[in-house]
Amino acid sequence: MKLKCKIQPYQINATALMVDCFEPGINEELGKKLVHHGPLRVVFRDNGFVSDAVKINVEQIFKQLSPGTEVKSI
Repeated sequence: MKLKCKIQPYQINATALMVDCFEPGINEELGKKLVHHGPLRVVFRDNGFVSDAVKINVEQIFKQLSPGTEVKSI
């Protein structure tokens, strides 16, 4: 699915409130980069992960490094 609008990141008070990632090819490296922003919520496309194992690993990365972040896959 191609997006018809440009995606712009916004930051409020130096805190990432919510991160949405619906692109294919989500891997552990991306999860590690996102976790350091300390978002309150992260939403991924369920079939956007490279594999089911990677999805589990990314969820665990957030549980260990940012336990306050709510992680969802839709």
